[in-house]
Amino acid sequence: MTGELEPPPQELADDALRAALEAMLLVVSAPAPAQDFAEAVGQPVARVDAALRALADELASRESGIELREVGDGWRFYTSGPQSWAVRAFLREQGRVKLSGAALETLAIAAYRQPVTRSQINAIRGVDSDGVLRSLVARELLAPTGTEPGTGAIVYETTDGLLEQLGIASLAELPDIEPLLPGPESVEEILTDPRLEMAQSIEPAPLVWNVDVE
Repeated sequence: MTGELEPPPQELADDALRAALEAMLLVVSAPAPAQDFAEAVGQPVARVDAALRALADELASRESGIELREVGDGWRFYTSGPQSWAVRAFLREQGRVKLSGAALETLAIAAYRQPVTRSQINAIRGVDSDGVLRSLVARELLAPTGTEPGTGAIVYETTDGLLEQLGIASLAELPDIEPLLPGPESVEEILTDPRLEMAQSIEPAPLVWNVDVE
């Protein structure tokens, strides 16, 4: 029947498992644990974990432009640091890089409140920010830098690439607007507000800003 999920094959060769992992890694919106991949393909977690590590080692050994990193308890593809010059050159050739109002909001929250988790960003913005975060990480303006003590949630911080785009040496040069953002206590109150789930389904108004790539 159309729309039904196709069950994973009971027997999955090593090459097929690797291909399935590569496909899933291309679509994850945040670092995903080996258990999630294992459940999707119906394989033992230990086997999937070993396959992920083997894939990461293989990419590193041939100096691929893609890195498979374990961040916290999850895995995700990233562009290779030594190839960042090519990414920047490509973006320059594309002309003007457009960032939406949602992206600029997320960057502002991260810049003034980092390290910050996805849930904290969602709480401050009042909408789901998964797609925005993924885009900003892909543009190397934000990066996952660890996990939050206690919760294990991935935390994000701004990158040197953002400083380059803004033409500043450090975040200390940003305008002092921190008092306008809610503090940690307010964020915790927002996170427990049942209205947050409803608010996350509302998309922000389509506002597009242009950011020049030097």
